[in-house]
Amino acid sequence: LKATNWLTLTYRAALSMNELNVKGTSKGETPSLYAQTLRSFTVVPGFSNEQARRTSRLSSEFIANVQKTFNDFRLNVIAGQYFRHSDYSESRVGAGNLVVPEVFNVSNRTGELSGSNETRRSRLFGLYGTVGVSYKGWANVEFSGRNDWTSVLAKNNNSYFYPGVSGSLVLSDALTAVKNSSVVSYLKLRASWQKIGNTDLNPYSLDATYSQINGFPFGSIPGFSADDAAYDPNLKPEFTTSKEVGFEIGFLKNRLNFEVAFYQQDNTDQIIPILVSDATGYTSSNVNAASFTNRGIELDLKLTPLIKFRNGSIDIKANASYNTSEVNKIFDNLDRIRIASGFGNAANYAVIGQPAFVLLANDYARDELGRVIVDRASGLPTQDPNLKQFGRTLPLWIIGLNPSIEWKGIQLSAVAEYKGGHYAYNQIGSDMAWTGISKASAANHRERFVFPNSVYDDGTGKYVPNTDIAVSAVNTFYTGVYREATSNFITSAAAWRIREVALGYSIPKKLLGKQQLVKAVTVALNARNLALFLPSSNEYTDPDFNNTIGNSSGINTSKIQPPTRLYGANVTITF
Repeated sequence: LKATNWLTLTYRAALSMNELNVKGTSKGETPSLYAQTLRSFTVVPGFSNEQARRTSRLSSEFIANVQKTFNDFRLNVIAGQYFRHSDYSESRVGAGNLVVPEVFNVSNRTGELSGSNETRRSRLFGLYGTVGVSYKGWANVEFSGRNDWTSVLAKNNNSYFYPGVSGSLVLSDALTAVKNSSVVSYLKLRASWQKIGNTDLNPYSLDATYSQINGFPFGSIPGFSADDAAYDPNLKPEFTTSKEVGFEIGFLKNRLNFEVAFYQQDNTDQIIPILVSDATGYTSSNVNAASFTNRGIELDLKLTPLIKFRNGSIDIKANASYNTSEVNKIFDNLDRIRIASGFGNAANYAVIGQPAFVLLANDYARDELGRVIVDRASGLPTQDPNLKQFGRTLPLWIIGLNPSIEWKGIQLSAVAEYKGGHYAYNQIGSDMAWTGISKASAANHRERFVFPNSVYDDGTGKYVPNTDIAVSAVNTFYTGVYREATSNFITSAAAWRIREVALGYSIPKKLLGKQQLVKAVTVALNARNLALFLPSSNEYTDPDFNNTIGNSSGINTSKIQPPTRLYGANVTITF
């Protein structure tokens, strides 16, 4: 609504809903008479489980925008209000003892039905505003502030304010020497300071919750169990304070554009699930677990066009970012905490003075030269009792490339990406070793072998090279000692990938005739996830397929589906 020539009022509302219905069935198993009588196998009854899940989100926003010009100054003021209401419900019902085989109906059963019902509701209310002043379009400054109230935190912590300020100078408009330059066509300096608040938390995470346990109700007797996640009623919002400076410069009528940004992010009171002692009666707890700092640089290069020729051109865009981090503080003044994810002793940890986050895992005991220490009698590697650190789980470098070529209405483009400097734990490697289908377990044809690069104590405390003491129990080595050293399944998470290739054709206007309805028609083919290039150490899967909790990563499971290629086509008609 244009209330006046300087005041605009905007109201918008949105409702999104999603419903998922899942049915899981099994016909069960009936072993042969031989298996039942001689091997004591028993009948496994069939089951039928049904699940209905519904989510909805209602949001509304009101914005008042004031724009006024005073001589060479332009004022832009925004005041807004935001509201969000989220609902989640899930119902499950199941029958575990089907009477008539392959009749998947929950009434076709013996015994009690199993079932559960879960509901969640949360609300967020926010007020925000910005005040921006521009002088002749080349000197700009903007102040911002926002306050949110959330229902997922306790009343004494559910309101949080976060401000910000940013400024820029377009020197190519301000300085005559730059404005009239035939080489430099654009030059801009910018800086900002911004604080962002967040509560990445499920509803009711601050309360003791109970759910019905298996086997209950037993007749008329109910039974409930406390949730296995401890709750902290004093949980606070997490904040990220960002400081950034940078510049943008363009050359040769903006055919060459280059951007650089240096930044620092101070992350405080990050809400992360951590593991707790089983003696507490819980397995994990959501706490303000850690504070850490990110520092980095972002580079962006555009050559548009790189080469120009008759009826076409070649463009290239590239970007790179370098990000390093350091954990400054940990919950309860600990030196390190385990993030609530991982397998066995391979997991993400927050460690004081180290990047956020790092992989810690079991490894073989080694001498000063890094050689594996084996038992002199069995030839089996011995295990170091202390966890070892194996690198960060978030990328140190990210590089992107986007070349494109256009000729006579034909457009061909590609997007490639590299991530590197980080590591991942692959649980699938441990599972493959357990089942005997891994590359390592087949390397010696399941024959006894001398463990490579190993040493043993000769009885005097001196380690001597092992040349003849073979592994004594090769059949159980890969299912036992080898799997216990979880470092065997940590690999580089670096990868080059071709994310997308697209080929399009814009039909010439003359082929559309003299009609005025259709302005343009474009036909395109595209393919995604075309190729993945991994280091030789990673023989498992795409390192981007992570089992992630909170803002940590680097854990891959054997239940993750392999990456897939996607092919598509589209027709775009412009009226």
